[in-house]
Amino acid sequence: MEGSQELESLALNAATEKIADSINIKDSTVLVGNVYNINQPSSSTDKNDSESFQIQRESLMNYYKTKNAYMMSLLWSITSEDFPLKDYFVELTVQKADLLGKKARETIQLREIFPKSIQGHVLLVTGNPGYGKTTFCKKIAYDWGTDTSRTDYLGHYDFIVVITLRELEKKSITDEILQCICENTDSNSRDKLRQRGFNILIILDGFDETNHKDSIIQFIEKDSFHISKEMTILVTCRPHAAENIRKYAHMRFAIRGFSQEQKEKYIKLIINDDNGRRDELLNLIKYSNFHSALAECPLMLHMLCCLPKTK
Repeated sequence: MEGSQELESLALNAATEKIADSINIKDSTVLVGNVYNINQPSSSTDKNDSESFQIQRESLMNYYKTKNAYMMSLLWSITSEDFPLKDYFVELTVQKADLLGKKARETIQLREIFPKSIQGHVLLVTGNPGYGKTTFCKKIAYDWGTDTSRTDYLGHYDFIVVITLRELEKKSITDEILQCICENTDSNSRDKLRQRGFNILIILDGFDETNHKDSIIQFIEKDSFHISKEMTILVTCRPHAAENIRKYAHMRFAIRGFSQEQKEKYIKLIINDDNGRRDELLNLIKYSNFHSALAECPLMLHMLCCLPKTK
């Protein structure tokens, strides 16, 4: 009985990430050696690895904080007239949906998509062309990059990696992730990353825009587990392409068009002059069914706001 209690105690130690360096059984008594915390660096190599991962996290956060800080207009190339994301982003209307996408449920906020309880899930986000899927992904990465205290809605993720699938070319998703987190794509780096057990959010933007759909499914089904078992994968695509990926998803969300309130807010943010153009457009979306329907698409509303400024 005494021996079984000691073994039970050792099992509890293992469950709390502690392990003994030796176990001896003598005269029906279990003798447990020194107990160590598994997550504590046990050598200079482990310490160096921890520092390296910390540096990579800070570097990646800074990258998203600066790269995604502005929204660029498709109507001009003057960077000085880009829009600061934190000031001009209007949160999109996002609804929960069944996996078939036929039944929309309640509208939710961006931060509600990422509770701690969904670690290890595949999230599918669908939306029509121009409805802001890519901006949605950029905003997520920007929010994570600016949260240096790690106390906001994405603070439980150790790393976030955004991959634009149409730009991936011949590099694999695994290699892209390893390059971002480890700066190295060899199997040793992958194994070290998995041993750390980091909680990682991978965003795969534009499933419908790539010809390598099989490799993405391969990553979701198998390859991702070689990187971390605590990985959440978010995939965006247009509704017509969702059938090829939805069977691998655990949850589905649909990006809907701007509401009337969101349209008005966006117009007031983008058009900041007082020569009547703002009021003219506000009246158009209020009284013209055509312009109101057009303005439900964020990209179309952006064009309505910005076209008078172009040459």
